[in-house]
Amino acid sequence: MINESTPILSLPITTLPLSPLVNDYLLSKQSLTECYESFDTPLEELLPSRIQQTQQYRSLLTKIFSQHTDTIPHSEAQKKSLELFSNKNAAVIVTGQQAAVLGGPFYTWSKIAHAIARAKYLTKKLRHHVVPVFWLEDNDHDAKEAGAAHWFDDNYDVQELYFSSKRESNTVISEMMYDDSIENFLQELMLEKKYPFTHQQVQSLLEFHRSGQSVAHSFHQLVQASFKDSGLLILRSSDVRTSGGYTKILSQEIEHPLASYNAVQKATEKVISIGYEQQVQTQKGQLFYHKGSKRYKVSHNSDTSFSFHSRTISKNDFQEFFRQESTNFSPSALLRLVSQDILLPSIEVIMGPGELAYAAQTKGLYDLYSITQPKFVFRNHCVALFESNIERILQKEHKPVEWLFTSMQQKEKELLTELEKENGVFEKFSTKKKQLAQELKEFYEEFVQHDPSMIGHYDSIQSKLQSLLTKSEKKVFASVKSKNTLRMDKIRFVSKLIHPKSRQQERLICSAYYHIIYGIKDIGKILVDEFEGKNERLFILTSLSPK
Repeated sequence: MINESTPILSLPITTLPLSPLVNDYLLSKQSLTECYESFDTPLEELLPSRIQQTQQYRSLLTKIFSQHTDTIPHSEAQKKSLELFSNKNAAVIVTGQQAAVLGGPFYTWSKIAHAIARAKYLTKKLRHHVVPVFWLEDNDHDAKEAGAAHWFDDNYDVQELYFSSKRESNTVISEMMYDDSIENFLQELMLEKKYPFTHQQVQSLLEFHRSGQSVAHSFHQLVQASFKDSGLLILRSSDVRTSGGYTKILSQEIEHPLASYNAVQKATEKVISIGYEQQVQTQKGQLFYHKGSKRYKVSHNSDTSFSFHSRTISKNDFQEFFRQESTNFSPSALLRLVSQDILLPSIEVIMGPGELAYAAQTKGLYDLYSITQPKFVFRNHCVALFESNIERILQKEHKPVEWLFTSMQQKEKELLTELEKENGVFEKFSTKKKQLAQELKEFYEEFVQHDPSMIGHYDSIQSKLQSLLTKSEKKVFASVKSKNTLRMDKIRFVSKLIHPKSRQQERLICSAYYHIIYGIKDIGKILVDEFEGKNERLFILTSLSPK
């Protein structure tokens, strides 16, 4: 569990390798005003328009926020947030993520903590109520990604766990259900010695993961348990869909089927023209059709027909079909972002680097839907689990903590340079060996003219000295080789922990791993407390578990 004695280190976020676009965004490069409408707009100017433009959806969203309170009751802090939201005046800070088994990658938690911290900060700065909102995306159908969880075992080797291997393609996450395998897996964690967890630690997760429960509902419960006391409101995308929240937005998409594509294409060309790479490919068709547990992409064949679920239909017939089944349609990733900001009075959206990059391709959509774009804020907090004995390794190597976050390739290159310098000992040894041999020879040459028998004595001493030096050379070589091997092994261990499978730790390791070690309720509190009032920082939690 996290307590007052838990060491927490803080580093600049620029410690991490970032893309050129994200780096330039953090540096407020003026060229990016061409990619983001509100790049340098003061929040005080954004606030009135964002609130006014989204008023029509307040009542609907208030109902949606309350949709699961029978099974996931709101805390007092959340009731206060909902009251502030429903009074038609509060703004919101929003961040979002796809639901996934065992809480998905842990970086979701740092995004949420950042949103909560920003909401508190801006409420004071703007003297206006700002509520944190988490958009739980469960309309997606990437069951393979949502069904995967990655875990460290006791040796910090990554274990890959898949609960969706039997799922059919196109299965919507909101329809994915846990079976007995989830409870069996958690039970095994309590018995398997290769995992560093106690029975009590794992037991806490059983409350949130039961056979017959949906993955989205379990995910919702975990977020609620971690952040309910911070007043976070949770909005499930599937609830927006089934409540008709997308109807007005998507009807415009159907009425003007190529308008979104053209807007995104134009923005993408601008991104490329000023030197950045596009994040996602632009496609004709920005909506999906849901039927049962499946989701199917709707394609625009032309201005007059649509194709979906193995059928082609005219535009007029499709419009009638949509009117009858509007709650079975959801937006694509690019359109989802603007849909979120049409619905919510968001003044800031907390994003990861990939999200920030593809948001640059959506600028034209805000003009198309006559919506003021909120500020996109780079999710500039990052969290890593810092195993306690790594500090000793760094001290021995005379390396700062920042060095951990360089790539393994860079570490090896740097160490190789250092080792080459250290290996100069062999060159020195060879030089000294030659000097010693020459001095010995000169010594005997000085006295051999007085006693010729000194020649035989010299040959004997030279042979013994050569044998001794050879043994010494082998011993020094073995020592340096062993030291170098040990150093590289330790560095590989460090990299395996910080960059498992060459990915950022919190982007790969599932949140349940952190929840077990630190406690589900405690982890949310510590992140919010640490992030509040701080920007562009990287936080490292030190595990108290002995290894």
